Amino acid sequence: MEPLRKLEHRILGWVKDVPHLPRDVQAWLGRNIWIIVMVGAIIGTVAVFFQFINWLALMAVISDPRSQLYVYGGVAGWSVATTIISYVFTVLILVALFASVAALKNRSKRGWVLLFVAWLVFVLQTVITAVLSLNAFVFVFTLLMGAIFALIFGYVLFEVHTYFDQHKAAKPKKIIEKEPTEKA
Repeated sequence: MEPLRKLEHRILGWVKDVPHLPRDVQAWLGRNIWIIVMVGAIIGTVAVFFQFINWLALMAVISDPRSQLYVYGGVAGWSVATTIISYVFTVLILVALFASVAALKNRSKRGWVLLFVAWLVFVLQTVITAVLSLNAFVFVFTLLMGAIFALIFGYVLFEVHTYFDQHKAAKPKKIIEKEPTEKA
């Protein structure tokens, strides 16, 4: 947790001079980011479901001996392996997003940290997917598009940073002391 906090503070130092959104937009995002995250996580889950069905269809085509892809199994196998690696990262991101919703709704720092972790996993996924593509065009395109989305997501993430309490004060509990009753 400490390395994550150090990285957070380092990035906060980098973005302090970046032009900021107006305060009312920041406040709106701070109040409603949990809805945006929930909608994004649901859309991501549906997309992963359809990608999984697509992957199963690809596996059926590859495993058919009459298919040309069966002959070129090494290339198709690499494609399947990189797809599985990408799915693992995507599932990690979706788990972090779904786990952050309740904490974001309560404006807890924990929710923001989970979003930060999802952002870091996305950046890592982009780099690993680009490297595993083994194709110069796909490498450049993946890094470029991933960098654009990571910058937008990171910008919004650090714009709402101040709206999440480090240690949200718990409501004080009322302590009711009962007078001891005497048993006869």
